[in-house]
Amino acid sequence: MPPEADGRLPTYRPLPGRYDELADERGRPREQWDQLVEVFSQLGPAEIDALIAEAIAATGAASIKDMSKVMGFLKGKAQGRADMGALGARIKQKLG
Repeated sequence: MPPEADGRLPTYRPLPGRYDELADERGRPREQWDQLVEVFSQLGPAEIDALIAEAIAATGAASIKDMSKVMGFLKGKAQGRADMGALGARIKQKLG
């Protein structure tokens, strides 16, 4: 990934020497595609459930009292890719 790329297109590679409609020369989405790329960068329900399960296992969370540990674990992995409020509600369901 080029050093200035923002990470939302991690596996995308433009053809060398050709104009690329999706990404600029630094690997960032062009302005007209930014909103679409943002939507595709969001985590899906299965990915969210897998991350929550990973966080619960990694932190040893056993009850709702441990929710802050789980949220702390997930913050770096999910922030900007999932609604953190909705994520908190799902964690409460799992630990509740």
